[in-house]
Amino acid sequence: MKLQTMIDAAERRLPSWGYLAACGGIFLLVFYGIGYAGIPADYYHARDDGVITMSHARNLVEFGFVGVGPSGERVEGYSAPVQMFVVALAYLLTGAHYSAYADGQTLVCTFLLGLVAGAFFLRRKLLGMAASAALALALCYQTPFLLWHASGMENAITHVLFAATVYCLFRFAEKGRINYLAVPLVFLASISRVESIFHIFPLLAVFSAYWLVAHRAHAGGGSIHCRRVGAVAAVQPLALFLLRRMGS
Repeated sequence: MKLQTMIDAAERRLPSWGYLAACGGIFLLVFYGIGYAGIPADYYHARDDGVITMSHARNLVEFGFVGVGPSGERVEGYSAPVQMFVVALAYLLTGAHYSAYADGQTLVCTFLLGLVAGAFFLRRKLLGMAASAALALALCYQTPFLLWHASGMENAITHVLFAATVYCLFRFAEKGRINYLAVPLVFLASISRVESIFHIFPLLAVFSAYWLVAHRAHAGGGSIHCRRVGAVAAVQPLALFLLRRMGS
């Protein structure tokens, strides 16, 4: 009992922003200390498709239009629209080289993944830090995930947007109301790749089914405790779907 009191006091003293930053930092340390430490950088760094997208973004900044490849295509520029515009903004502001951008994207997105993981546990911060470390460690043994995440392609951005979408749906379900300020984030997740909507749509379908059932229960006198239990239950298939997608 005394230990639990000390834990509760420590969690109350830790500000939310500090807690979330700690979760991101833990995720980053585990990823780079364990995951990428055993993989030669040549296996994943700045893959061809990522460089093509970055070159299209650079062309947009320098010449005002998306460049055309030797065979007349613009496929890579349009297949990852979110990354292309992020790269274009980064190049406009910093003039970063492809390699530097790819390294920065991996670092930032890995940190943000840890932050999103920690956000699920704002009421239990020590548990959240442990969960962030455990998730990072689990993903370290998903070699395809590690390679694609650090490839310089759009995968790292897609991972963050998918995770953030699951978090938003979880919070909507828990609180019993939809925050429309989060709608653009869900939209970005659905266009992170041209086929991303086929991954986001099942998440929205499960959430919509839950939302209809939850509102009927609430109208019939359902308690906030039941709503929270339902939110946890509803997010399980979403989280499993996300982890399966991340490992592929």
